[in-house]
Amino acid sequence: MRGITSIELHREITEIRPLIEGSWLRKFYELGDGTFRISFYKSNAKTTLFIDLSCTINATSYQEPSPQASGFAMGIRKRLKNAKVTAIRQLSSDRIAEFRLSTYAGERLLIVELFGKGNLIIADPSTGRIEICYRNFASGSYLIKPGAVYKPPKAMHDIFSAGENGIKEILSSAESAEGTSAIQAVSRSITIGPLYIEEALARCGINPRDPFKKNMAGIISESIYSIFQEAESSSPRIYLSGDGNVKDYAICKLSRYAPLQEKQKESLNDILEELSIPERKAKVEAEPKKLVVAKETSLETQRKHMEESSASAQKYREAASKIYENLQQINYMFSLIRESRGITAEELGKSISGIKIIRIDYSKSIVEIEVA
Repeated sequence: MRGITSIELHREITEIRPLIEGSWLRKFYELGDGTFRISFYKSNAKTTLFIDLSCTINATSYQEPSPQASGFAMGIRKRLKNAKVTAIRQLSSDRIAEFRLSTYAGERLLIVELFGKGNLIIADPSTGRIEICYRNFASGSYLIKPGAVYKPPKAMHDIFSAGENGIKEILSSAESAEGTSAIQAVSRSITIGPLYIEEALARCGINPRDPFKKNMAGIISESIYSIFQEAESSSPRIYLSGDGNVKDYAICKLSRYAPLQEKQKESLNDILEELSIPERKAKVEAEPKKLVVAKETSLETQRKHMEESSASAQKYREAASKIYENLQQINYMFSLIRESRGITAEELGKSISGIKIIRIDYSKSIVEIEVA
């Protein structure tokens, strides 16, 4: 399943907002590998969100077995216990969902970053300081770690509220890129994802690889605005390859997939749910196998340790037996050392039969011997 784009996240937040805003956060689970499940309750209705930092955030009806709470999950629960969601929005026209919550300790922000490896962050909105995050990250001025002030990646423009004229003005900043490819020039200003920028250009009859020219801004902005309008009202769709497998999904009709069969859905959330569940189920089914392998590995390790311990014990028994057999000679050796302080290993060896004297270290009271 591919990662969600910013325009798709904009649509998804619009769909889940009525379910989440005004609800109470009751349960939070970390499912592993950057995936989470959060349960919200409102007016006796329950909504569960599934989050995969690599690709999606969506309401779900599927629930995998709840794992034992991790340290991170416990940290989230401690801070957001019985918190009420007062608002949810997309941050900076980027792939970032921000939940504003009212908690016993004051307002908190639950921030879900769905780009790169992704992140899940709790921050204090009054100071911006991060209290806990799924992973620490640093890149230039972008710093994510507890105690740091959260500053999202700098947004180029607020594209979703700009309107057609606003989009045209935004695209004017791409005019300095005249000569670069059209898709590169537009991508520098409009952050909706290559899939939808390519579609906007196709609707204008512009090849994405063609050089960008100043006079393109008007027709491209009109095309992008039409996609925005479709994204808000049209039926999302899944595109299927010839063998019936999922090729891709989109929130509007895409020219590049014109030859493919499409399956329309009522909501983007339905698509994200449909595509994510098989992967989640596969992960659950694979878990017992992992446990069996882990147990087998553990048992094999224990067996090796037992064999090594048994071998070591046998060596110690043999050594003890040798010492016992030569105990009289060993006691005699110690008496000679005590009586003749300073005697050398060579001199001592000439006085004792059956024992080879390797060395004598008077400073550490050590006598190294070899028993035949």
